[in-house]
Amino acid sequence: MTSVSTTTMKLLLGIAILALLIRIVAGLAVGWDRLMLAADQPLYDAFGKNIIAGKGFQLPDLPRKDPKGNPVDIDFRSTGYFGVVIANHPTAFFEPVYPVMMAVSYGVFGEHPGAARLFQSLFDAIGCFLIGWMGVKLFGTWQGILAGLMYALYPAFIGLTAVLWTIGMGVFTMVLALALTVNFQQKPTGWAALWMGLGWGLAVLTRTALLPFFVVVLVLCWWDLRKAQNIPIPIKSGASWKYPALMIIGILVLLLPWGIRNAIVMGHFTVTPTKGGRNLWEANNCVFSEPYRKYSATADGMARIYHKYAESRRDGLQRTDLIEYPIFSIETGEFERDKILKHQVTEFLIANPKVAIELCFLRLYSLFRIQPTGFSKGFLALVGLFSMGFVLFMGLFGLIVNGKQWSRYRIFYLLVLYYIAVHTVTVAGIPHRLPLDAVLILFAASALAGFMKNYVIKKVGI
Repeated sequence: MTSVSTTTMKLLLGIAILALLIRIVAGLAVGWDRLMLAADQPLYDAFGKNIIAGKGFQLPDLPRKDPKGNPVDIDFRSTGYFGVVIANHPTAFFEPVYPVMMAVSYGVFGEHPGAARLFQSLFDAIGCFLIGWMGVKLFGTWQGILAGLMYALYPAFIGLTAVLWTIGMGVFTMVLALALTVNFQQKPTGWAALWMGLGWGLAVLTRTALLPFFVVVLVLCWWDLRKAQNIPIPIKSGASWKYPALMIIGILVLLLPWGIRNAIVMGHFTVTPTKGGRNLWEANNCVFSEPYRKYSATADGMARIYHKYAESRRDGLQRTDLIEYPIFSIETGEFERDKILKHQVTEFLIANPKVAIELCFLRLYSLFRIQPTGFSKGFLALVGLFSMGFVLFMGLFGLIVNGKQWSRYRIFYLLVLYYIAVHTVTVAGIPHRLPLDAVLILFAASALAGFMKNYVIKKVGI
């Protein structure tokens, strides 16, 4: 792995500062203290304020509005937010990292959205530095600098810091976990192993879907230590068990308190959120439901594609009684609602196996689109093409080009495959791909630097 010189570190820090300034400007352009209605941002705002007020992880009874500001005529006191979360009751529906970040930002800078935007901008700037640092370590100096610049200027990441949404924090915590893994691989020590475990704990508590992948990372590290592979320095006897044990301790330090909290407050020991059933229903049965059919009939993007698909398959569906969202009583708790939803989706897919497979292919397609819904025309379409499209194409090309050294980068290769597999069988879309875009930027920078070196520079004669 390439060492990072003082000059390179200064360049990477400069790029990170540039990323921070760009994101602050973006936040000011959106409206520093503006609370946008899209993507349930008022919920996260209220969540942070509730924690600051000492009410814990629960949502107040908010008047709900659609993205245009019109009141939504739904009794959320009985149905619950997202059909699961009951107002003014403890909840385990949300992973804890983002609400805690909201609360900390409000506690430090005041209870307004600008505080969260500043925190998100700081974290994303750190993520930019870490991407550049990993690029240097994995591929070389110029590849790392190029990766940092690409991350700093990436429109999707800039936009994420301006909205109160969990995806941006998910990108940062995943990048942090990967950087701590690269750090351990470069210099395996007890402290590096412990920090790596803590990093993955933070990532899991932001996106629980990464928990199984941590097991993969753990096994790979154990195997490398046992066989002394991909380790640049000699290791002590017994390290193949000691270091993985420290990684497990590190992740448990963060996961156990959340699990114990859920056991005490909610009556169930779990570190996974109660949103699994809701997400599965939304990605499967919901496509054929009456409310979604009415919405998708006039929508564009993936919603329009899903509408055409649902209309072509609706007449042949079995167990249509399982399509609509179930009506719960106020006494039905979160865990029971989650269990009922998972059972309903499972029964529906078993009754319609062909539809289950076809929906997986639709989700796979949606994962590889380059233009979010509403941004498919004019200038914004060009922005999507030359940012998300470019990174997707060059990132995949970089994965192919570096395939001969896959054992050196296998954690990144396996993460790409894991992410695609998880979202193909559960729920997918461009927002769900954004954490992967951080990884693709690394490989895109490697491929672009190689192209410039082998073709442009040689032909020009520089």
